[in-house]
Amino acid sequence: MQETVLIEWIKFLGLIGHPISKETIGPYVFDLCGKHPSTRWVLCFLHHHWDLGLS
Repeated sequence: MQETVLIEWIKFLGLIGHPISKETIGPYVFDLCGKHPSTRWVLCFLHHHWDLGLS
């Protein structure tokens, strides 16, 4: 559920001209689940969701 919300949030931000990067995704994850993601988690998330086109 949280992953789906994060994906939709990332897509929405891209559509309105505020794309996020691997460096800025952490605070968004923290807002959703209350935990800071590790660097490995972010890289795995981006690898799994390559179609999001984050830098």
